[in-house]
Amino acid sequence: MSHRSPRWSGAGPLVGTNVEWFIQVVDGSGNVAVTSNKAFIESVVPRESTGDIEAQASGPQTNGWYTDTVAATISGAPDISYSLDGAPFTPGTSLVVNGTGVHSLDFQGSDGSHGSLAIPIDVSNPSVSVNGTYGLGPIAHALCADSGSGIATCTVLDPLDTSSAGTKTIHADALDRAGHEFHGDLTYTVTAYSFTGFFPPISNLPTLNVANAGNSIPIKFSLSGFRGFNLFAQGYPASQAMTCAGVLTGSVQQVAADGFTYETLLDQYKYIWRTDRRWMGTCRQLIVRFRDGTEKRANFRFQ
Repeated sequence: MSHRSPRWSGAGPLVGTNVEWFIQVVDGSGNVAVTSNKAFIESVVPRESTGDIEAQASGPQTNGWYTDTVAATISGAPDISYSLDGAPFTPGTSLVVNGTGVHSLDFQGSDGSHGSLAIPIDVSNPSVSVNGTYGLGPIAHALCADSGSGIATCTVLDPLDTSSAGTKTIHADALDRAGHEFHGDLTYTVTAYSFTGFFPPISNLPTLNVANAGNSIPIKFSLSGFRGFNLFAQGYPASQAMTCAGVLTGSVQQVAADGFTYETLLDQYKYIWRTDRRWMGTCRQLIVRFRDGTEKRANFRFQ
């Protein structure tokens, strides 16, 4: 089923055409997130026509939405021209409109008459999606969306099961207001560790980090709290030779996690990767794989 927050508060109606809004959310632990955005509001209500000019649109419809290409004809005035979706006016009395969205057709004649017609088209299926990876425990939801007429119904597990680690598959069915459907299986992974990083001095993929061969590189990351020190899968952390274009070429070689520590104030794990002077002029990939099967990689060129 679709989901909606039961706690929503807002301001009054929007005034003017240039607006800015702020959204604040608070979770059960009191954590706060705020986002904002700006937009220009343009009415989709057609202007009132003047004179005898008029436009007619034809095509299959469901619940007021055209579900295929629309043929539009304009009549009732001399020297008719039209503008579709804000484009320059073009002479003509007929056109074809397609593509999902609410299209705006403005038309005019040389006698001063003018008019507008809104043409709502939906030829797209709705979608249901999940993020690829979730941490263990937090509440998570699938996202039901539609770019045209909007979601009529959406049936999917809500909230998602994040109570145990592993790869999970769920089924979803969605229907939009124009009758288009989505049916499919969605796969997501729940990890025991909620990874954030790598932190500087390392930049994440696709960046190719530059380091001096033989130097020690601090590897820093967070798992959203202290998770002990028995974190890595057998044989990891490791590195693997690759071309500097990113093609892996060598075998995976375990490296020691020297000085493995956890900094409480920063909520960061840190260990030292001691590189080899013989790597000068080559590229390698660092692989940090955890016991739950998840991993993080970073690429390096050694000089």
